[in-house]
Amino acid sequence: MKNKTGILIFCFVAELLLLFYFRNEAGFVLSPLLMTGAGFTLAILPYFLFKSGEIKEFSRISTFKFDSKISIKLTYLIQIFLLAVIWIWAVYLFKKYPIDITHSDIIPFINDILLKRFFEGENVYALVQGFNHYPHAFTPNYFPFHWIPFSLSYLLQIDLRFTVLIVFSIVSVFYVFINIGHSSIGIWKLILLQTPVLVVLSILAKQGQDFASNIEVLIMSYYLFLANSIFFLNPVGKAFGLCFPFLSRYAFLFWIPSYFYALLRDKFKLFLWTGIVFAVLILLFFVYPFVRVNPEILKQSSDIYIDGAMGEWKGQSWQNPGDKPFQLFQGMGFASWFYTWMDGELKDKIIFLKSFLMWMCLISAILPLLFHKKAMKYLSPGWFSLLALKFCLTVFYAFILVPYLYLFWVPLMVSAVILIRAFNDGENAVLNENPIS
Repeated sequence: MKNKTGILIFCFVAELLLLFYFRNEAGFVLSPLLMTGAGFTLAILPYFLFKSGEIKEFSRISTFKFDSKISIKLTYLIQIFLLAVIWIWAVYLFKKYPIDITHSDIIPFINDILLKRFFEGENVYALVQGFNHYPHAFTPNYFPFHWIPFSLSYLLQIDLRFTVLIVFSIVSVFYVFINIGHSSIGIWKLILLQTPVLVVLSILAKQGQDFASNIEVLIMSYYLFLANSIFFLNPVGKAFGLCFPFLSRYAFLFWIPSYFYALLRDKFKLFLWTGIVFAVLILLFFVYPFVRVNPEILKQSSDIYIDGAMGEWKGQSWQNPGDKPFQLFQGMGFASWFYTWMDGELKDKIIFLKSFLMWMCLISAILPLLFHKKAMKYLSPGWFSLLALKFCLTVFYAFILVPYLYLFWVPLMVSAVILIRAFNDGENAVLNENPIS
């Protein structure tokens, strides 16, 4: 490949194919290596492309240009058309796969426990007993932005899953708005601007039942907004970018030190105000209304993860005795390696993997900090933070206890932002070098 920046597109396509179209074709040993390798390449290669100056060539992949006045309108029309397709397809899947607690209990739990308690003035995070035949009482482990966005759907008594479509539609249009620019748009940029909706179309085509059974596209939307908010200069926008994923699923927790350190070294005022607004949002949406009522919430809710993992590591009820656990052997993550080659009882393996995951996440938090000074010779603070985010997420998902397929939708949103930012920065560099052209 003459243009090394094309490797970024190749790695994203590899992520897409490995997850949706050729899942586990290479087996449980090689498949997670390929997926993780693609993630690390997307997180690391842009540094070397900036260092060598080759990222300036990225925009030259495209030779065919639309007229600029038409292209912006055309881009939005394509976006609207693809979103319409998603909505129609989603409604079909909602009817085909009605909410079924035996397949996935997240939507019933949000509706029947969390939202019901919230609007009836009860303690949302009080112990839950007897839900879905769970043998023990447990503390809910879904943070506020995992369920609060569904409030309007709950009050209107409409399918909660429409909230997911609404949020994704808004964020995907926003993604186009902030990345479209004002210059003429080539065919590659047109495609890159539609990447998030193309990912969702792949989900609908290949994992439609998962789409209809969980709310992961909502979490994808949060991370798509987060990855773009990294480049905001407004502390409120940056703080909300952090708050949405932080109060839903905290896979990016170990990345936060790198993000704030980069802000501190670049613009102290932006660092300070982003931190203050972020802290206020956490206090407002979580600490004051919920943690204040139940200070043990964090410790209590973490206990359920081991029990949940145990259920998956034992295999599905429909599997034959001795079959490998279905969720572990889908070609995503290295949990299957620990299951296969580590000695001991299942619970011992799970506890060891959980500890290993924490250590690897800690390493993923430290490494960007150690390389910050060197990286900043060639990267902007935004680029440093974006690549560190991809790096930390790649590590987290590689060693997650149960590698559900839908969890791996989220990192694709960060990959999409890496591609469009690389394209735009390369295009701007070319325009600056050749202002007349």
